[in-house]
Amino acid sequence: MKKQALCLSVVAILCGGCARETNEARAIPTDTARPSASAPDEQPHAVGGGCAYEKLPGTCAVQPGSMVTYEGTIDGKAVKLEGNPIDANAGASRALEVGAKAPCTLDFAVAGACTPCMLSIAECGPAAWDLFRSRKR
Repeated sequence: MKKQALCLSVVAILCGGCARETNEARAIPTDTARPSASAPDEQPHAVGGGCAYEKLPGTCAVQPGSMVTYEGTIDGKAVKLEGNPIDANAGASRALEVGAKAPCTLDFAVAGACTPCMLSIAECGPAAWDLFRSRKR
């Protein structure tokens, strides 16, 4: 009641009167309610996951400009993939300086909803992506 008594007449005119406070809950229309996730005919939907990778071992060399060159043997052929940006989240890449070489893997997804192409210490650059797209799975 005190709240209603303190309403200014200007505010009352602009707002269409003072609102009465109530503790009554608003009813939610039943036709807009979502079906329960536990309904027997519905299965939960998985998002992502189930990843499986073909891991192709090789050597990564750090190049100027925070890039990595991967060298390895894939499908019986020697490959050199330049222009792979260093992954700042990969702990091993932080310790490497320009010119340093380290064992690494080129990972191609073979199953699941996951990152299709990545290196253990870098992201795939254009040449690595081209190789991923051209390979038969």
